[in-house]
Amino acid sequence: MDLKHLEDIPQYYPYLWHHHGYPRYQFSARDVRTGVTWICYGQEKSATNTPIFLTYLAQHLQACGVDLTQTTFQIDNGTEWIGPATKTDPEPTLFEQAVAAFGATYQTIPPGQCTYQSDVEAMHRLIEDEFYDHEDYQSRRHLCQKAYTYVTYFNTQ
Repeated sequence: MDLKHLEDIPQYYPYLWHHHGYPRYQFSARDVRTGVTWICYGQEKSATNTPIFLTYLAQHLQACGVDLTQTTFQIDNGTEWIGPATKTDPEPTLFEQAVAAFGATYQTIPPGQCTYQSDVEAMHRLIEDEFYDHEDYQSRRHLCQKAYTYVTYFNTQ
């Protein structure tokens, strides 16, 4: 799982700054065995949005018959997932609580080792090149419809 900043995509920038309501972040997950990808959008990079994304994804996986007790979610060390590095509070973050609620586990990559996230980062590069750099949107809803179509195409090609 990873978070993609959308404000640094030149083609997308005008939508973000000149129109109301376009998302600033893409929350992404990619299965390393099958390559299947899921995305969700958010206005903020926060410790609230990451467990919401995980919950949507976990409920979908359960509905498809996936045993989440056999599932490990891999994340980077971002504060939106596990809190600040200087965290002294022993309470689990909302993301950690959500993972536990579904009976799954998670692991973080070693600090500074971005190559451990290469599957999801490769998908981020492809979605930027093939989708954000080429599409136009009439509304936020139109963006979501086109993103759904793109991810369906991506997952079936």
